Amino acid sequence: MDPAWYKPVPFEQKDVDIVMLANFGTYKRHWELFKALRRMPEHLKVVLIGTHNGKRDDETIRQEAKAFGVNPDRFIIRRSPSHVEVRETLARAKTSLIFSLREGSCMAIVESMFADTPVGMFSDAKVGSRKFINDQTGRFLSHQNLPRQLMEFLKDSDSYTPRKWVMDNQIHCLGSSNTLNDVIRDAELKAGNEWTRDTMPHMWAPLPTLVNSDDYAAVAADYDHIENEIGIDLNGFPG
Repeated sequence: MDPAWYKPVPFEQKDVDIVMLANFGTYKRHWELFKALRRMPEHLKVVLIGTHNGKRDDETIRQEAKAFGVNPDRFIIRRSPSHVEVRETLARAKTSLIFSLREGSCMAIVESMFADTPVGMFSDAKVGSRKFINDQTGRFLSHQNLPRQLMEFLKDSDSYTPRKWVMDNQIHCLGSSNTLNDVIRDAELKAGNEWTRDTMPHMWAPLPTLVNSDDYAAVAADYDHIENEIGIDLNGFPG
C-alpha cells in the first residue's frame, strides 16, 4: 500500500464506530458481526464496505442480518465504492473488523492500519496479515462473549497507534518491494546468475501497479512479450 493515500483524522473526529471492509462472500462471515450486534447498543454506527461475491450481493447481507435478528437499519452498506471513499471511511472509523478464518494476505488489514484504525481479528484465524496485529495495531478476539470484547475494543480504540507501527516497520509498498527484491536477488546470485538491476517497486492500487509511472516505458516490451507468449495482459493494470 502507498501510505500517502491514507489521511488519518483526529480520533475525536471519527464518526464511525465499526467498519468492515469485506466482499459479500460467505467466508467473510458477516454473520459473526450480526450475531454480536444483537447484544450491542443500537446507537453504534456500523459501515459495511464490499462488493458482490458470486450470487451474494448487498441484499444477501441484509437478509442475512434479518435472519440473525438484526434490522438492516443498524448498519450502512457501501457497495462497490471508489477507492477514495474506502480510504476516507477507514480513516473515520474507530475500529475495523475482519472475520474470515482463512485467506491470504488480506489487504483490508493493512489498509485500515495506514488509515490509523486498529483491526480486530479472531485469534484462530489463519490469515497471512495476522502477523501485523499486535498491541499497537489491534487485538485478537475469541468467539465467546464477542459483544463484550467489541465494546472493550471500542472503548480502548484511541490508545492504538497502527499507522505509526506499519510506517516504522516499513509495511508499505516501498518496504515490501525492497523485501521482495532482496529475496529474488539473493536467490539469483546464489544460483550463480548475474544480477543486472533491481526490481521495480509495486503497489496495490487496488490492482498491482508500478509505483513509478516512468517505469512503464522501460518494461513495455516485456509486458507485450508476456501477453503474446503467456496470455496475461498486464497492460490492463492501471499505470
